[in-house]
Amino acid sequence: MLRRYGQEVTLVHHSLKERDQRGQPVYEDDTRPLKAFFHVNRGGERIINGQRISDYDAYVLIPLGVSIMRGDHILIGEDKYTVTSIIKNRTHIEATLQRIADT
Repeated sequence: MLRRYGQEVTLVHHSLKERDQRGQPVYEDDTRPLKAFFHVNRGGERIINGQRISDYDAYVLIPLGVSIMRGDHILIGEDKYTVTSIIKNRTHIEATLQRIADT
């Protein structure tokens, strides 16, 4: 259902490319277009994850099997979001997002 009716988004995944001569990690960004359901928080919504409550600006539902981590970025139109938490379900992945403000 996500692949058929989802909205086009771009996932920017940070992956370890190599280590430099001092042993420090060198990362590269891999961009991947995918279809997802996207929802913007209306102001009073929160997600309860076990014993903690998460504030978020938006959340996105993406297909199971997509490689995503906290700190990755999702581009939706002109807006850029950072992944703050990930909840894996049997059929999809739910990621909460914080909007990155333009400076």
